[in-house]
Amino acid sequence: MAACRVMAPRIATLSVERVWSELRRLLLAPDPALVLNLMADHGVLAHVLPEAARRGRLAALTRLEARRHVAPDAIRRLAAAMEPDNAAARALAIRLRMATIDARRLETLAAPSVRPRGREDDTANRVALYRLGEAAYGDLALIGAAGDAAAEDGWDAVLSLPAREPVPSFPLAGRDIRAAGVEEGPRIGALLEDIESWWIDGGFAADRAQCLERLNALLA
Repeated sequence: MAACRVMAPRIATLSVERVWSELRRLLLAPDPALVLNLMADHGVLAHVLPEAARRGRLAALTRLEARRHVAPDAIRRLAAAMEPDNAAARALAIRLRMATIDARRLETLAAPSVRPRGREDDTANRVALYRLGEAAYGDLALIGAAGDAAAEDGWDAVLSLPAREPVPSFPLAGRDIRAAGVEEGPRIGALLEDIESWWIDGGFAADRAQCLERLNALLA
């Protein structure tokens, strides 16, 4: 440990690819927060992963994953260990030269525009599920429950939502707007966004025919 403390500044001389490879392996360990805390206590973490300030939430997440038989995931755990900061997540991904898919996931999970919420009715969380997709929703629900350990039971319905209700599928596409006589251009996207927002506000209940009626009303 003394050697680790003395040599910690020289971590900067290692290739970032090697550092990220080792960090990924560490994050997949049964209790990564224990090791990160040890690294912090001995002045090593500041040279490797200073962003890992929420190590308590990371510890809670690993326990939650074990109880729910969820496979560990390095990006989910890294996001749980960070403060919600999109810019910091992007900077970390660049610094570690993450693969594009990992970098995008980290940004989504670190500071999402919408997230599942505990103790809310399913309506708001159905919107989050639709906006995020099942995978990101599941990751963020786990992170949210880990950060709200005192009320973890209140997250049961949030975590089980994707199993109870499939992700809704918006019944219109750009070709439908073009078929209605709208020329190619930004108006197609604007109309789609308007109808989609109306469809979401209606609880995803409108079918394709009703969405087309909404389109015709907007064009009229």
